[in-house]
Amino acid sequence: MVYLSPAVTFRRIRQLKSTTGYPLIPYVVALFSSAIWLYYGVLDAKATTLISINAFGCLVEFVYICMYFYYSAYNYRVYTVKVIGLVSCILCSFILLTNFTWKGNTRLDIVGWFCLGASVLVYGATLGTVVRAIKSGSVEFIPITLTCVLTGNATILEIYGFLLEDDNILVPNIVGFILGVGQISVYLKYRTPTVAAGEVAATT
Repeated sequence: MVYLSPAVTFRRIRQLKSTTGYPLIPYVVALFSSAIWLYYGVLDAKATTLISINAFGCLVEFVYICMYFYYSAYNYRVYTVKVIGLVSCILCSFILLTNFTWKGNTRLDIVGWFCLGASVLVYGATLGTVVRAIKSGSVEFIPITLTCVLTGNATILEIYGFLLEDDNILVPNIVGFILGVGQISVYLKYRTPTVAAGEVAATT
């Protein structure tokens, strides 16, 4: 559900044939996070469920980014290539470094902490649209479907991390739940004035 929730946004992008106003970063961060968690799942025999989930996530996020690239203006296409290139270099360097420098539980702990940071970034990646909503009073570009699904996902993964006694899964999802609730609160606060303004405009 988390990976499929942005489909609503990309359907609108396809209809408009433009990505104007929609940020790229949440999808790049989600791809990066899925790749890191996939690596963690390969290393940790107890977390094999993470392999199938995040392999699917990598595929879906890659499709979203390709669609974003296709419907972007030239300058945004250049920006997309640069961001993907940078993220790919960081990811490959990290995998090579951890493979050849550390072994066993030490490597798993280091990758786990990196996963923790990546997960927090996923939950915080849409904060830019929240700041924009507060400044403009419009929630048009807040991906509310994605935010709600991420918040629900964080709740489920909190339970999963608790049952596995894995702080690397538990901690970032507690943070994600808090950020998600905050973003939903902002959406609800600024949604009514926007709708009201639209109704006034329609009647004049």
